[in-house]
Amino acid sequence: MHCVTSVFKVEEEAGTRAARLSMLGRGRVDAVLMASLSETVTEFETMLNSRYSDLGQWAVLPQPLSIDWTHIGVARKFPLKQYLPALNRAITKLSQRGAIRAVFSSDN
Repeated sequence: MHCVTSVFKVEEEAGTRAARLSMLGRGRVDAVLMASLSETVTEFETMLNSRYSDLGQWAVLPQPLSIDWTHIGVARKFPLKQYLPALNRAITKLSQRGAIRAVFSSDN
């Protein structure tokens, strides 16, 4: 009797989106996990198929596995605490202009 002890193996050798997709395209892995700041699944899938068409054709699950928020914190007694409201406003403005998305949308 064959007993399966794990559903999948995590492969951490691919440090870029292109490397992960290359491994997927060659059949070295069955699926990849990626972070995306795309507004919709269609937008993300379109970007993958446009930017990485030389590596294959890509499909994206209709629902994300998770949604992760990024938080910045400082110690209560740290002098930067007084600047957190200004930092939050700056992050909001950068986000509205698409600057943060541009940073994270590079080949990561």
